[in-house]
Amino acid sequence: MELNRKERWLNALEGKETDRLVFWPKIFSEAYGRNQKSPFNRMSVREIFDYTGTDMHIFLPNYIDHHFNRFGYSEVKQENLFIKTYNTPQGDIKNILRYDSITDSYHPEIMAIKNRNDIISMTAFFQDLRPKINEDKLEKARILAKEFGERGLVADTIGESPMMDFLEWYAGIENGQYLLADYPEEIEGLFNAMHNFLIECTRLKCQHSHADVLYFIENTSTTIISPAQFIEFCKKPLSIYAEICKSFGRRLLFHMCGHLKEILQELRDIPFLAIEALSSPPIGNTTFLDACTALPGKSFIGGTNCLTWLQSPSEIIFELDGYLTELENWRHIIIGTGGIIPPACSPETLTEVANYLYSLPMKK
Repeated sequence: MELNRKERWLNALEGKETDRLVFWPKIFSEAYGRNQKSPFNRMSVREIFDYTGTDMHIFLPNYIDHHFNRFGYSEVKQENLFIKTYNTPQGDIKNILRYDSITDSYHPEIMAIKNRNDIISMTAFFQDLRPKINEDKLEKARILAKEFGERGLVADTIGESPMMDFLEWYAGIENGQYLLADYPEEIEGLFNAMHNFLIECTRLKCQHSHADVLYFIENTSTTIISPAQFIEFCKKPLSIYAEICKSFGRRLLFHMCGHLKEILQELRDIPFLAIEALSSPPIGNTTFLDACTALPGKSFIGGTNCLTWLQSPSEIIFELDGYLTELENWRHIIIGTGGIIPPACSPETLTEVANYLYSLPMKK
């Protein structure tokens, strides 16, 4: 049985028989290539995947616009800042993010929600907000998915559940926990408004997406929230989004990249397909064996951590052998880098590891 790259991805995610392991080094942007020696520093992301022979995975661009009756939202990039402005009944509030050239991404610097008034204002903002398909952007996403063809997996993102979104992008981890403790009723109102918006987004993506899989980019970790908070704030909304995806026959993945061991059992009854960015110790705390034992029938992408990929090829292979030997079978396993691959891991290293993994007879 010889499969193309898309078929191999989908079979691995669905726990079906495959001809070899899938290996996805998480390279998202040109920043990885820029930090390599020649000729890789002149290659695109796709060219690096082609050179290394690894299994590619792309995300479609967003095609859902924000629509309002009373308020509004704007984005401005100036120099190395990304300023997001939310129009609310009590005036504008802003998120300010700063660009980091190493990761080629923006990171929050000033949060929009600082106090009770901001919670109430952002609640009104989300209550006024409605998602709407941008047909031009959707067509561009369709063309991209079609052009990519059978080269690998095509994914589309929906969002992030209210609790994680609140802590990561709107209030910050420390202040967000204070606000959760001090203003539970106000937080409940905000989360309900965010949840209702996400339900609409989920339905739209299920109806219109040209991707193979849909994602919630949860970034879950019990270093940020407690297991009890996951049960109280995250489990129910994630279950609702998953049931919507299931009703449309959509494959759903959760990006959960941190410490997960203490909440795995809580995910058992949610109808999703896989966890992406499963991270082993010491960065995460969850191995393939932990996840497969707690969640039989689910699939897992990652299984390593960024420190794995700072080692020599032989050391990486030795570590991977340890994880793989523990497992009864490899049907639900996609080897990945856990998080974004560190630039210190060269394309030559990826090629050597890929060749080794692809030479292994599948453990069925």
